Amino acid sequence: LETRAFEIIEICRAFRVNPIYVQDLSRSTYSNQEQGAIDLVGQTLMPWFRRWESAITRDLIADDDNYFAEFDVKGMLRGDSSARAAYYTSMMNCGVLSVNEIRAAENLNPIGPEGDQHYMQLNITTLDKVGVTQPAAPAAPAAAPPLQIGRSVESRALTISIDFDQTFSADPKMWGEFAMKSDAEGNTVVMISRRPDTPENQKEIADTIGIHMHAFSKIMLIGADALKADAAVAAGLKVDIWIDDAPQTVQG
Repeated sequence: LETRAFEIIEICRAFRVNPIYVQDLSRSTYSNQEQGAIDLVGQTLMPWFRRWESAITRDLIADDDNYFAEFDVKGMLRGDSSARAAYYTSMMNCGVLSVNEIRAAENLNPIGPEGDQHYMQLNITTLDKVGVTQPAAPAAPAAAPPLQIGRSVESRALTISIDFDQTFSADPKMWGEFAMKSDAEGNTVVMISRRPDTPENQKEIADTIGIHMHAFSKIMLIGADALKADAAVAAGLKVDIWIDDAPQTVQG
């Protein structure tokens, strides 16, 4: 019996297969099942996948400048999605990876040029202050246009306005996730602030919103003399829900 058990290990070693995949569960535990699945993909299947990808690209694809063959193994590694999410979050928060680089690693299309920006936590510093070279920013125009971010405002189920100062800025992570969830559920999310419309204020708001920027259909800086409800009407917005720490700035 011991010899027959040893033969299983010897055969698995020759083919680089974890014994649990030939029903040898003598050393299988709940904690190592997930790691065994990762090993199966990385050590057993990926070498064959690479050979087949190279052969397909060489023999079957004529326009290899635009097309390529690649096995998508995300489904086989689905159990490790939490670890990937934690890794991407850490790499993005310290400015190592951009949104587009993360999407490329997950075999997703880029979201546009804005996805190439790198971000860091506001309570640490910005990339230009730690010596990381960034492309030179274009000179700000003499009269800064209204800050327009994301797609155009469309007809949605609800229009939600989130204030910036003392509201979004008080907890950017929570309100950013709220904005993304609201947008994903078919609502229009905007931000109307009574800050003056200056390049400095635009940059501060954009830096604070960070990776949640695409959830906002419009961002308006209207100045301290205007009421937010009037500014929304002038911009063609019918706001259904106002999230604001100073309601008197909405309608007076």
